[in-house]
Amino acid sequence: MSSFIGLAFSGLWVLFESCYSWELEYIENMVQEETCVSYLNSLREERPSIVITVTCYHMETRHTTESGRNPDGSYYTRTRTYEEQVIDYVESKCFKYDSWQDSSIDPKYLNLHPQKVTRVQISKSILFGNRITADRFTQQENELYNRVRNQGFWKFMDVTHDYVIDGYTSRISSYWSEEEPLWWMNSRYYWIFTLLCCTWVYRLAYNNATQKTSYKLVKRVYAD
Repeated sequence: MSSFIGLAFSGLWVLFESCYSWELEYIENMVQEETCVSYLNSLREERPSIVITVTCYHMETRHTTESGRNPDGSYYTRTRTYEEQVIDYVESKCFKYDSWQDSSIDPKYLNLHPQKVTRVQISKSILFGNRITADRFTQQENELYNRVRNQGFWKFMDVTHDYVIDGYTSRISSYWSEEEPLWWMNSRYYWIFTLLCCTWVYRLAYNNATQKTSYKLVKRVYAD
C-alpha cells in the first residue's frame, strides 16, 4: 500500500513539474526569427510599471494528524504543529514617475542560430534614472506603508515590489523561416514522452538540438 502511494505521489509530482518546466515554456512560445525580433521590439516600446504592495498578516497555530507505518510494520499516528500565515489586508499602488527610457540593445543583433532553434531567455529590469527618482520612490513607498499602518492594528507588515511590463514572457524560442523545427519539437510529443515517464529523454534531446542565448530588457524611469 505504501509503495503504491509513493508511486502515485511520484507520478503526480512529475506531471506537476512538467506543467511548469522551462522546456515547455520554450516549446509553447516558438516563433520565426522575424516574429521574435518584432516581439522584443514591442516589449521595448511598453511603458514599465513598478507596483508597491503592502501586506498585513498574522500567524496562527495549526494542528494536523499524520499516520503511517513504522519500519517494524506497526502503525503510528502523531499530531504535528505548525505556523500558518493569515492575510489580514493588502493594498497596492503604482509608482508615479514622469518619463521613461528603454536602454535595451537592438534585438536585431541577437545571436540567433541560422540552423538550429534558439532558446531566448528574456530578463527584465527597471532602474531609477537618477537620485531624485529613487528618493521619490522611497517617499511614495513610505506614504503607502504609513497609510496602511494607520488603518488598523497589524501584527506584521511586509512591503514587496513587482516590476511589470505588459506582454512580457521570460522564455521564447526562435527559428529561421528556411529551417523548420524538428518534427518532434512541439507540445504533443512533449506530453507523450511525459506520460511514458520518459520526459528526461525528451528534455535531453531538446537541449542538445537547440542553442541558448539571452536578452536583457532594460528600462529607466525618471522623476523630473
